[in-house]
Amino acid sequence: MTSLLRSWGGALRPEDGVLAAWLAFTSFIVLMVIGALAAFYAMLIVAPRQLADPEDAGARWVVRFVLFLVASLAGIGWLTLIG
Repeated sequence: MTSLLRSWGGALRPEDGVLAAWLAFTSFIVLMVIGALAAFYAMLIVAPRQLADPEDAGARWVVRFVLFLVASLAGIGWLTLIG
């Protein structure tokens, strides 16, 4: 991270600590959203389907979750137009 900042602007400044803190906080929030979506998906989509019709295809659930994640994040994207 520091080498990237140095290549952009030369020496590091005290403001770079604020940027690093902002990136860490943003990463934390993104991971929390992904974790919440994973819990929602596991409880309300995977579990009922597994109870109704058990199948032994773990890789399929990973692909389905990735598609669900992309669709959910794209759906959240409209909120950036408001703020």
